[in-house]
Amino acid sequence: MILDSLAHRHLYDALGRRFSLAFEALEQNIGDRDDGTYELDGPSVRAIVQRYQTRPIEKCAWEAHRKFIDVQFIVSGIEQIGWRPIEQLRSREPYNAERDVEFLDGDEGEQITLSAGMFAIFFPTDAHRPCIAVEQPAQVAKVVVKIAVQ
Repeated sequence: MILDSLAHRHLYDALGRRFSLAFEALEQNIGDRDDGTYELDGPSVRAIVQRYQTRPIEKCAWEAHRKFIDVQFIVSGIEQIGWRPIEQLRSREPYNAERDVEFLDGDEGEQITLSAGMFAIFFPTDAHRPCIAVEQPAQVAKVVVKIAVQ
């Protein structure tokens, strides 16, 4: 897991072309578009623009992915995201290969707070629990860029 701000995005160019495409889209304000999914490099890199209200932690689920890395970027608002290595959690539902998601159960884990301009990168070894309210529910605009592992 990586936590940083978009102001430092140049540090991640070494991760490859797909990461560069993701950060370019974020810098070019893809988060201002309507909610939906936008392909940046075919199915290998796609951005999901979404707006929602954060929720109490007990209403948020642990998830992990195998085929894609998540770059979760906050356009506006603030939320907490839980983080835990997947081996420290237990499977709630079998992995769904079509949706590339496995839901997990476990304790609260480490909580990170993301506000506007910040991002977190979650690799396949990172379980994450997004959408958690900070103090009270609030509106968030977020872009999740999905980057294929291979």
